[in-house]
Amino acid sequence: MGQVVEYPAFGKDDKRPRVLLAGNGMCRCYNSRSWESLLASIKWNECKVDLTSEEFKNVPFPIGAIIATDDHVDEACGVIARDLMQESYYMAKGELALFREMLAVDFDAVITTNYSYEFEYAMDSKFLKKSNKYAAHTDGCARKEVCYPLYSFYRMPCNGQLKDIWHIHGEAKNKSSIVLGQYYYINSISKWRSYLKDAYTKYYKKEEDKIRPKSWLEYFIFGDVYVVGFGMDLSEIDLWWLLNRKKREELPHGKTVFIKDANEELDMMKRSMLEVMDVEIREFSCERTDGKTDYQGLYRKIIEWLKDGAVSV
Repeated sequence: MGQVVEYPAFGKDDKRPRVLLAGNGMCRCYNSRSWESLLASIKWNECKVDLTSEEFKNVPFPIGAIIATDDHVDEACGVIARDLMQESYYMAKGELALFREMLAVDFDAVITTNYSYEFEYAMDSKFLKKSNKYAAHTDGCARKEVCYPLYSFYRMPCNGQLKDIWHIHGEAKNKSSIVLGQYYYINSISKWRSYLKDAYTKYYKKEEDKIRPKSWLEYFIFGDVYVVGFGMDLSEIDLWWLLNRKKREELPHGKTVFIKDANEELDMMKRSMLEVMDVEIREFSCERTDGKTDYQGLYRKIIEWLKDGAVSV
């Protein structure tokens, strides 16, 4: 069942929770697969539509998964889950020091879109065998959820503290939880909308003085969110919907900061969307060798900035 955690409530005049939203960027420092290579690994042998890798770059992520698998997305989730549950996948990455350093930052919640367990493995190299020991959930559910998790997470020890890691797109241990393809993206939005509608009624209509998080959604809406290693591609429709929902929240809510490599050009349309959603954009530069960015150095710069309180740069 996992341990049941009750979070402390916070009010409009209290310090806002600090939240990390992490994507696959840090994993790439350890030679993890890109989205394109992931699609190649799940491509269906008898796919009706045969697109080149270059053509796939112009296909939105949720739709690309459907095309690549000939809409055998459920089977593809099984393939992904099997690969990411291998000890060798994590052992090849070494100690994952960047993930340990990021967890040492003063975050109240760590939200990740990754199905894999780099954060957890960085704190316990036997995590895959001991995951049940760290499984936790709020009293929003009676036991760990099977899919579209709102209340379930892993509580990991880190430098004498406990860090909660939420896999909002599902996780490898449970292939049924993996959000891949447009069908599952829309199902996620539906569940989030239903929950936040109830939360809106609870927090706004009844004019509650305090908010006690029961899910990661409270942290996203009401906390200060720092987006690291996640490109916010325009096809990530669920998270763009959630950013829009955050902006429309009538109670005082937190800010969102999108952190990127200054050497990588930000598409005009994406920049426009981020600005319209009131998202701050912070850029960090790092040395380049032969035209390639030192990503470990870049993320360490970001980590130091976050440790220093994320002051203006």
